Amino acid sequence: MTIMPDNALIQEYLQAMGIQAWRLKDASPEEYIPESPEEDSELLQSVQTGESVPLKPVSEPVKKQAQPQTLIQQDNSSVTNEMELVSCEPDIPAPPEYYSEPAQEAIAKITLTEQTSAAPIETKTVDHGTMDLHEDDQTEHFILDKELEQKISACQLCPGRSQRLNSLSGQGFPNAPIFFISDAPNAEEDRAGHYLTDSSEILFQKMLTTIGMQQQYFYSGLVKCHSLQEFVVSDADAEQCSVYLTEQIRQLKPQLIVILGINPARALLKTTQTFKELRGQLHSLTIGGQDYPVLVSFHPDYLLRNPLDKKDAFSDLMLIKQTLQSRSEA
Repeated sequence: MTIMPDNALIQEYLQAMGIQAWRLKDASPEEYIPESPEEDSELLQSVQTGESVPLKPVSEPVKKQAQPQTLIQQDNSSVTNEMELVSCEPDIPAPPEYYSEPAQEAIAKITLTEQTSAAPIETKTVDHGTMDLHEDDQTEHFILDKELEQKISACQLCPGRSQRLNSLSGQGFPNAPIFFISDAPNAEEDRAGHYLTDSSEILFQKMLTTIGMQQQYFYSGLVKCHSLQEFVVSDADAEQCSVYLTEQIRQLKPQLIVILGINPARALLKTTQTFKELRGQLHSLTIGGQDYPVLVSFHPDYLLRNPLDKKDAFSDLMLIKQTLQSRSEA
């Protein structure tokens, strides 16, 4: 059994689509279209019953072609050049008479009514006080070690990084249980003067908020300076700059180290394993005679380019939380 749609729905559809446009969509040159409301109703009836209704043939309106205007150049004495210049401009009807009325006379006819003066609106200034944007965020003020900070800022051990704008020692919170280590600063971080900028910083904070660690981390890089020549940190630069990173870990004594990315993971763990092989398991890093548990996870920049891997990144966050809980209970 075929269920026909409601008449009102059909009419609304035909009016929305345009009955002629709807008819002509699949029409051949021999088919016809309606030209009156009565024929539209007949077509509507044919849609409902499935019967064909003879309609008038399509008649193309005759377009009025603009007549060429003949212009003959003349001087005061005689015609110097007879040339027909065809004007391509269409015939434009003359404007109504009221358009030709002088502007001053038209303005003079306008009568201005008296405007009643409205009562002044009383405004009230509300003092909201001042707010410190970094009231709870200590990442801009916390310095792990002032002397070490000065050494990193004046460092010239890597010749390929001498043109950097800033030396980024790190950012975070005092007594942080998690130490995040990324690769070298990129160009945006070099200009901003801190790790993680814009969308990367927002995503990183959301990830830590998921496990309640948004103020329990310290973040630094395998290499502290940006390079204009090297896209990947060389073994020589990583070895020279490891002195600062090792001192930072020794001073902070974190409960867990999380390495973000395959390059710093291979450099610190001294391995050639793939990123997939390194993820999801605990590793160990010995610094100053003390062993630190290490996890490998995704960098926020990578997750922004590959959002499908956020599911695996969430598993890493759960593993971070479980590792910290197990160490606190031990």
